[in-house]
Amino acid sequence: MNPIHCLPNTGAGDSSVKIFNLEEDQKQMNHILLGHDSRDKLVIQDLKGLNMELSNQFKSFRSPQNIVIGPGPLSQLFVSCGTEIILINMDWNKIIPISYFPVCSPMDWCFVQWGKTLVCDNVSAVQDHTANHKVGGFNPLAITKAQFCGMFYHVTETSRAGFVCLQSSECNVGKRGDKKKFAETVVIYVRVMDKDGRLIFHARYGNCYEGAVNTTHAEYFMLVDKDFREAVRLLRDQSGGKIRLYMNKQPCFRSTGHGKKTELKVKECAQDLINFYNLHCSPHGIKLTINLCQLYKLVDTLRLPQDSSLARDICNAQLGLKIMLSSGIELQAMSQESWSKLAEFAGIELPEYQDSNRKKLDRHIDNVLSKMRRTPITQLNQFTQNFENSR
Repeated sequence: MNPIHCLPNTGAGDSSVKIFNLEEDQKQMNHILLGHDSRDKLVIQDLKGLNMELSNQFKSFRSPQNIVIGPGPLSQLFVSCGTEIILINMDWNKIIPISYFPVCSPMDWCFVQWGKTLVCDNVSAVQDHTANHKVGGFNPLAITKAQFCGMFYHVTETSRAGFVCLQSSECNVGKRGDKKKFAETVVIYVRVMDKDGRLIFHARYGNCYEGAVNTTHAEYFMLVDKDFREAVRLLRDQSGGKIRLYMNKQPCFRSTGHGKKTELKVKECAQDLINFYNLHCSPHGIKLTINLCQLYKLVDTLRLPQDSSLARDICNAQLGLKIMLSSGIELQAMSQESWSKLAEFAGIELPEYQDSNRKKLDRHIDNVLSKMRRTPITQLNQFTQNFENSR
């Protein structure tokens, strides 16, 4: 849901924030409580999934006086309670809070912003902690060979392919010194072309990682970007065109990331892209293609590891790929031709492709996608259900 169609309200002194949908006769979409637990720790609890019933984790409540939706693509909620400001990061697709923290003084705000930038740039392959992690302009891929490697080309050592790094001393992934490490953030380079193949929009997006408090995914930044949406509107008006995404990992499905060490809400970027495709692409003759440079926590077998958290991630990754394929979104492995095009966009030269570990990985990805196309979704659902029942 677009935040501009939401009306947040501080209620009638009942220690809550209510959110209404202005497009559906001001229907109440969520009810968020503010308070403290038994250890006096700030607690924000949405009641959307609790049938609007009070939670028993509160020892005391806070009474919000004012509330505003902040500017920018994140559209955060700023809630004033006495002399304190509470910042709430929202998932506006589901209209639920995903993280929150108090801002008690100007120094707190400066520290929060500096800390987020530092931790995000530390792990990001994009390293551009801007308002929406977007790089547009004339050439969003005006990057160095090391950046190109960290964002797209780098090959992590696995049983399928050996290690490849274009510039290990500078590549954000390679310089970590572990050949089995993956890039920790998703990168998207999107190209929107009209029916005649003319480029009308392109941009690069990356995840925004703010430590344990929040992560905003690259897919979200793309889908809410007004310039991207305007380009898609032009394709809809002409009833055709192509949207191509180059991604270093497949879109997540039922994922919180970070090894499940946080309390982040589950994210479903695969489903978000399906919803976008069904609404804006399929009915208007627009083709959506995703080229995948890597596969993350995904194997081409129905045998699972002993680690239950990893096993669940694998189940979800397989199901995420399948539902995207079933929806009509085209998923492709990279090839010599697609690597040549992407390198040309970036203005760099790549090593020989034939017999390379990069080609081995691309062939493995192609095999996984082929197997997912052949596997009935009922089989994957049953496989996931059997895993959950065995726990």
